[in-house]
Amino acid sequence: MTSDALTIVRGEIDQDAYSLDGTTHYRLQKLANTAQKSFVEWTLLLDVNQLLFKQNNESNCRKSAKSVKVGEAKMMSYTEIVKAQAKRDAREAAVQNRCETQRFFNGASKGEENMENRGGGCRRRN
Repeated sequence: MTSDALTIVRGEIDQDAYSLDGTTHYRLQKLANTAQKSFVEWTLLLDVNQLLFKQNNESNCRKSAKSVKVGEAKMMSYTEIVKAQAKRDAREAAVQNRCETQRFFNGASKGEENMENRGGGCRRRN
């Protein structure tokens, strides 16, 4: 039974109920109200069930996807961040110095430096 059919039956009950005595009329109205409430509750439960089914399906999709560990993460204070930046800058400066030393000993001039960069040598970082 659909909600439209229930509405039609409820209208017919309302029309026919006036010919009945008070107690029967009251019981019939109570039955119609209960049927309508039950139908609404059933519809709401169906909607909730569909929503939960979708959420469960999404969860299963996430579980089936393989997780890849990219790296380690940790909480850092501000001082640890500053130290890590200084360490990174020192490492980059050491690489830059090594590349400049290689160019010096290889005798590369500024024009030759660009040709060397194309071949996969040390690259200048800005």
